[in-house]
Amino acid sequence: MDLKLLLIGKQMSSSVISSKTINGSKDHLVKGILFSFITLLSFSVMAISVTHVKSVYDFKFIVFSRGIIGTSICLISMLLNKIPMRSNKYVFSRAIFGLIGISIYFRNLQNISPSEATFLNNLSPIIVFLLFHYYYKENLRRLTLWGILLLIFSSLVFLSSKTSLNYVDTNYFIGVAGAIFGGLAFVSLKKGMSNSNSLSMLLIQNIFLSVSLFPFLNFDFFNSIALNSETFTVLLISLLSFLGHFSMTKAYTYLSASVSSALIGTLPIIVYIIELIFFNAELVVLNLSVFLMMLVGITLISLGKNS
Repeated sequence: MDLKLLLIGKQMSSSVISSKTINGSKDHLVKGILFSFITLLSFSVMAISVTHVKSVYDFKFIVFSRGIIGTSICLISMLLNKIPMRSNKYVFSRAIFGLIGISIYFRNLQNISPSEATFLNNLSPIIVFLLFHYYYKENLRRLTLWGILLLIFSSLVFLSSKTSLNYVDTNYFIGVAGAIFGGLAFVSLKKGMSNSNSLSMLLIQNIFLSVSLFPFLNFDFFNSIALNSETFTVLLISLLSFLGHFSMTKAYTYLSASVSSALIGTLPIIVYIIELIFFNAELVVLNLSVFLMMLVGITLISLGKNS
């Protein structure tokens, strides 16, 4: 009798544990999808907004403002939570590469369509995985290799459609350079996190953004700043940029890399849909095709990394 009761008790406890595990995994899935949605909403509205204010504020002032607001948020968070400042050489290399990558992305948002600029910016996984392969001597799995090849193919198709024998739009090739620097920034982030923390890295990144862009600003311009819709839009862009990076980090915490990367990889498509619906953009089948190829490529890379 005691043995039967013991067995029943074990079965009940194991069922309770399994139900808690299932509920916990469901909770993580819901939170991961929620943070992914916040990331997509933040970055898509941010991309469209940068284009909206280009007649009043150029990308240098927007990046500078983002650095000031980001620095303020990081300092307040670190002081309130008593988080120590930790840095290393990779923290600073991440800040330098991030400065160049972010500046190029915001510049392109004001020179080509937001969806095209976002597509080029999202090519950085090619650099990330190739550098990881070089640094850590990891073998590239078949899915990862196919994903990288698909990203390269989609970028070549896209770039070839924007050039001809008589005309070359350098904005698109500058966008590829921005993706390279973005990939270098991510690799530096991963290598620097071993003896640093995310807020320290964000703080130094935002300090670099504000200090580096300040000399390029027109000082007479500050006297002409007015409390108009464009000024509030710049503040919104800075807040959305910070919120997007924060929620993206949280999404990667709750979801696997393959799922979160696939969700966030839909960003160029979402931006393109916003352009089509709200800004009467022209439907270009080739653009939509390469955006979808990029999404599949990122998904294959992430699945190959986790397999």
